[in-house]
Amino acid sequence: MTYRIGQISELTGVSVWRLQHWRRSRLVVPSAASASGRHTRYTERDVVRVRVVLTMLGEGRSMADIWRQLDTRTALAFHAEQSSKVPGLLCGAT
Repeated sequence: MTYRIGQISELTGVSVWRLQHWRRSRLVVPSAASASGRHTRYTERDVVRVRVVLTMLGEGRSMADIWRQLDTRTALAFHAEQSSKVPGLLCGAT
């Protein structure tokens, strides 16, 4: 299932303006967009990311710290996902 930005705003309580700001700063990037980039669609995974950002902001973390944390987590999750497809990738074996 995918959502428009207004739906994400309603689900999370984050304003459309703030979601657009987060998109421009690459903090929360929609999973899909039209060819022109004007129409974006968010997935459940994107909703979770918005909620994680809100939690981290509530803990008093800076936007830069949140971006670094999520960027690292995203890279680790991607690596783990890829390693499940290619045996030995996670441990560095060839």
